[in-house]
Amino acid sequence: MNKDRNWTVLFIGGASGSGKSSIAYEIARFYGVNVLEVDDVHLSVKTVTTKEHFPVVIIGILLKMGNMLELTGR
Repeated sequence: MNKDRNWTVLFIGGASGSGKSSIAYEIARFYGVNVLEVDDVHLSVKTVTTKEHFPVVIIGILLKMGNMLELTGR
């Protein structure tokens, strides 16, 4: 199989339990790249920021995550 890839970031979406993480880790293993999950990003941002310090950032992230979760059916 050809390991050349024409993408820098690959987003995988789908319903809860549809196998998104499983396929993501298989693809990552094949190409020798890392997987970054939305939950990890959310937890990291939440850990280092507060709504008092960066209300627009928190609101923006939550809105984007809400849209992503809506698209994935969560």
